Amino acid sequence: KQWYQRRVVITAGEHIDWLKGQRADAQGWFEVWHAMFDKRRNSYWRAACDKDMKIINKIKDKITSDMTVDQFKGLLHNKKKDSESDSRRRMGCFERDSVKSNEVHKRTKERIEEIEILIC
Repeated sequence: KQWYQRRVVITAGEHIDWLKGQRADAQGWFEVWHAMFDKRRNSYWRAACDKDMKIINKIKDKITSDMTVDQFKGLLHNKKKDSESDSRRRMGCFERDSVKSNEVHKRTKERIEEIEILIC
């Protein structure tokens, strides 16, 4: 493996760990009685973590695949745009239901940008 491939795998792994923590926090709120008022927010939050884990795992797998550097950069660009778009969703009254999920997507976009810098 090239040095940048190892660094991408490490960066992706760190973000996956963060996403797992976020997912656990979201799931934990389902077990608190007063969280029934925030059930939709918590389900969006958990779903955002699941979606972004798939994205980061795909990036992690593709860095060591037969893809060319240009193809990999294209993949990163597309996933970054997807995360950016997802981070701007507005759900619920006063957008309250989308705050945590948008935060997750924004952080994933920032991690993808870090990976792009490693590849350049």
